Amino acid sequence: MAVVDGSTRRPFFLRGAAGLLFAIYHPPRVEREPAEDVIFIPPFAEEQNRSRRMATLQAESLAEIGVGTLLIDLFGCGDSAGDFADARWEIWRGDVLAAAAWLRGQRESLLSLLGLRLGGALALDVACQEGEAWRRIVVWQPVVSGASMLNQFLRLRVASKMDDTNDTKESTDDLRRQLDQGGNVEVAGYAVDSSLAGSISSLDLRNLQIGCEIPVFWFEIVRSEGRALSPVSDGVLGQFRDNGVPVKSHCVIGEPFWSLPESSSAPALLSATRRVFEGPQL
Repeated sequence: MAVVDGSTRRPFFLRGAAGLLFAIYHPPRVEREPAEDVIFIPPFAEEQNRSRRMATLQAESLAEIGVGTLLIDLFGCGDSAGDFADARWEIWRGDVLAAAAWLRGQRESLLSLLGLRLGGALALDVACQEGEAWRRIVVWQPVVSGASMLNQFLRLRVASKMDDTNDTKESTDDLRRQLDQGGNVEVAGYAVDSSLAGSISSLDLRNLQIGCEIPVFWFEIVRSEGRALSPVSDGVLGQFRDNGVPVKSHCVIGEPFWSLPESSSAPALLSATRRVFEGPQL
C-alpha cells in the first residue's frame, strides 16, 4: 500500500437531516484497494462523551491500514445544531445517510458503519433502509431492546433524587407516563422528547430485517477470558443467521468505557475491530 498525505484529521460541519452536524474526518494514511470509509455512530447522551477517546483511537488505527473514518455528532448532540430535546430517531437516521452522501462526494470508496451501544442499533436500523449498499456493519455492545435501555436511563433520574428530601419521589413508571403523555423528561442534563423516547422504546433488534448481503460483525466487552456472548445477543444473532445475514460475533476483554466517568479505552476491542477491516468479507 502506498503512503498518502492523509495524516491530518479535518474538523468541519456537514449538512445533516435537520441542521449542521459537527464532524471530524480521519483520512487514510495509505492507499488500499478497494478504498473504504467508515462512519462512526456514537452512543446515547453522556455515553457519547465518555466514548470520544475510543472513537478517535479507532479512527487513527484504521487510518494506518488505509480506511478513512468520519466521526459525527448527531443532531441535537455534542457540537451539532439543535438541542437534545429536538432530537428525533428519523433525524438521526437521516444524519447517517447525509454523512454517507458527504463521503461519496469526497472520493470513490466502499462505505461501512461502526456503531456503539444505541449507535450500533441505529447502524443496524439504517442498514435496513432501501437504496444503500454497505460493505459491512460493525457494532460495539449494541442495544438490543430500546425499551430496556430507556428504563435504565430514566433510573439515573430516579436515583439522583432518592436522597433529596425537598423533591417529590419519582419512579421509572412515573417518568414513562410523563413521556407517554407527550411531555419531556430531563435526565442528567439531557431533555428527552416523548417522540424520541417512543422511537427508542419501540426499537428491538429482533424485529429488524437486514439485507442478507451485508456482513455484520458484533462485538461485546467481557471482563474475563472464556465469557460467552450474552444469551439475548446470541438469540438476536441466531435470528440474523436464520434470515441469511452473514454475521460473526466476538467477545473481547475490557472495561465498559462508555459508562465510566474517567476516560478509558479497550485496547483489545480496538485491535479486534482493526482486524475486521484488515481481513476479507465474511
